[in-house]
Amino acid sequence: MSAKYTVMNVEMDPSDFLQYPQYFSLFMIWASGYIFVYSIFRKSRAWKELDSTIKVVVALITGFGIEFCLVLPLFYLNMENLNTPLLLPAFDKTWTYNWLITALVAVLFLKVRNREGLLKALHITFAKLLYYMFLGWSLIATIFLVEYSSLYSAYIRASSSVFSFYLGVNLIFAVFGCLFCLFFQLFTESAYEEEKIYGGRGYTFVARKHYSKMNRRLFLFCLNARNMISRFLESNWRFVPILIVIMSIAVIIPLDLVFTFFTPKVNSHFDVTDPHRLVYVSLTAQFRDYNETPIVYINFSRTTLDMYEIVSSKYDRLGSLTIPLEPQYMGQYVMVGHYRQYYNEPKGLLVISDYSLGNNVTLTPLPTPSDAKTLQINYEKMKGQSFNITLIYWKNIANSSVFVTPSQLRGVYLNATYDVWIQEFKIVNSSEESIYLYEMRYDRLSFSEANRDSVQAFWNGTKIEPITTFENSLRFSPFEIKPNQTAAFTIQFLSTNKFPE
Repeated sequence: MSAKYTVMNVEMDPSDFLQYPQYFSLFMIWASGYIFVYSIFRKSRAWKELDSTIKVVVALITGFGIEFCLVLPLFYLNMENLNTPLLLPAFDKTWTYNWLITALVAVLFLKVRNREGLLKALHITFAKLLYYMFLGWSLIATIFLVEYSSLYSAYIRASSSVFSFYLGVNLIFAVFGCLFCLFFQLFTESAYEEEKIYGGRGYTFVARKHYSKMNRRLFLFCLNARNMISRFLESNWRFVPILIVIMSIAVIIPLDLVFTFFTPKVNSHFDVTDPHRLVYVSLTAQFRDYNETPIVYINFSRTTLDMYEIVSSKYDRLGSLTIPLEPQYMGQYVMVGHYRQYYNEPKGLLVISDYSLGNNVTLTPLPTPSDAKTLQINYEKMKGQSFNITLIYWKNIANSSVFVTPSQLRGVYLNATYDVWIQEFKIVNSSEESIYLYEMRYDRLSFSEANRDSVQAFWNGTKIEPITTFENSLRFSPFEIKPNQTAAFTIQFLSTNKFPE
């Protein structure tokens, strides 16, 4: 009969864990920790005197200590693994490595006869090497996090990259490492002292005449080096290397900001001169009295270019960044492409990259193109190179070189129900650039007497087709008025309100 365990007051067979894959990796990490501590401490009096429940807890702490302090930090060194969530998904991928470490330690303590030497090495590893390494690591990660949040630009902090996750996870690993080393060194020290007293010969070195001259020199060199290190650690200068390391770490991010070692540099250029500048015109006619000449307001919009230059270094660790969209872009539908487009009306935001970039650069408006707050740029294949992203949108401008003169509104009898109402506008462009009329807002169309289905528009006497009528607005394909030229725009519609004779 196979052994069974009680978990949460439920009796379970070990094979039952196979039915719960989300718990299988947790069980394997615990089992690895148990084998790890058992292979090391099975002969010690302290291990034999421990209660079974305490052994399970120690095994649990050891298994997850090895996972967090050794396995996961190495796993996340690979940038491709940074998208793997920290807990169960990462455990599922790494518990086998935990077992490899346990197998190595178990074989060493099974095969090597000098257990005292192994226990001493293990104690030095956890009490000296790993403890101070994790302590320095936590300090470095803290410095990085502080500098990261205060110095790096918003496009890196808000980035879809894994930089902030990477720094935060490293701080977690470092803190866990310190706590685990403090816990585990107590067991290693106790086992080592016990083995030294009861199980070994001590550490007396016996020089033998047949040792070669090279071996003696090597031994003396190691002994002198150890003595020098011991004296240095006891002197007042022992903190100097730590200060040097801290100062070196403290300048990495400022240097990266200047020389762009590990992150890209984004240079923004707003309202860049547009070589294909377009000026679009929208006219608004309002009547103060029923049949008087309307007052015309002219609204000008021009294409505006903003450019982002992304400078990526050879050692760029991101490959993806997110640029927050400026307020002037908000509320506009975002279109993405590799070539320039012209619009029938000034609305929307076009984001383009050079056609030669092809699929090497991917542009994604987030969360959606119709409600974009940020622009995600994936340039994984362009690391070490520079490229530009151009944003084209419409901006209202002032223009005093265009004049519109409306004619007197007139009516033509059609039948007993309808009259034909006719309004003409004379547009004079005295500027040095072409303008394009794309919209006419005519408030008479909002009256209930007007038949909007009958609306017709004419450009220099030629009927405009097609046109779109929306409430009191007419929209159509833009018509160009070249510099120092005049054009005539006419609108006519049916109205049940008979025009006064």
